[in-house]
Amino acid sequence: MNKIIFPLKFKMSRREIGDLHTALAALGFAISEKEKDKHRFGVSTRKAVTTFQQQNKLEPSGEVDARTAAALTREWAKQL
Repeated sequence: MNKIIFPLKFKMSRREIGDLHTALAALGFAISEKEKDKHRFGVSTRKAVTTFQQQNKLEPSGEVDARTAAALTREWAKQL
């Protein structure tokens, strides 16, 4: 398990977004295969991040900031 890094934002495409997708999927969120294949922060990723933020009483920005990254890493670790 890798630590979720930040910032991660809509339309970004980088290897670390693959870790974000893995964490979100482990937490039960659906991410499009196209986004996963290209390590892209697209519409389904933004929707999952926003929902995660709302469920965890974080600012629902749809972007991964420091607080969201820490919460995602913590919740993902509980799944392992």
